[in-house]
Amino acid sequence: MKPLPLVIAALATIGLAGCAVEIVPADHSSIPTTTPATAFATQVTNTSPTTVLVTSGAGNSGSGNSGQIDDADIPSDAFRSSYEGRFDLTTGCPGGTVVIDQASQWVKITQSCHSVYVRAASVVVVAQDVDNLVIESDSSLTTALVANLGTASIAASSCTLYWDSGNPVVKVTGYQNTAQPNPAKGR
Repeated sequence: MKPLPLVIAALATIGLAGCAVEIVPADHSSIPTTTPATAFATQVTNTSPTTVLVTSGAGNSGSGNSGQIDDADIPSDAFRSSYEGRFDLTTGCPGGTVVIDQASQWVKITQSCHSVYVRAASVVVVAQDVDNLVIESDSSLTTALVANLGTASIAASSCTLYWDSGNPVVKVTGYQNTAQPNPAKGR
């Protein structure tokens, strides 16, 4: 048997089996960049572009506690308080646009922004009002928490997006992403 078909078959098997890689910078190791949130999330794991419309009422557990979810049932990366005091950069929104193009940056945006572009991997963004959030294809392992979100586009893989209010249209074309109303809203 020729070795080339065996190599191709082995590579195809590896590619179809999938894998998970998590990059955790040493100075941010205690908070995961991605956390499965299957009980609350709209997870898109397909190969074609998908537009997901999620209303802010989604994510309530319906457990009879006025829609409040127990903290123990919420992924740790959904809590804004988890990131306080750990930002590499705190900024306003000069010119209405923020572009994050350095990997492993934790950025807090304190003013309303028309557009926020994430162009690097392993980024954490905590923002107030964002009309348009774009997580580009090279921005895997990004976590974004937005108080009020208009629209979002996620082209990268293994990203997490939470919003506190708004009824955003979220277009997801990457793999293994979570986009949902924040179950830890305001916390």
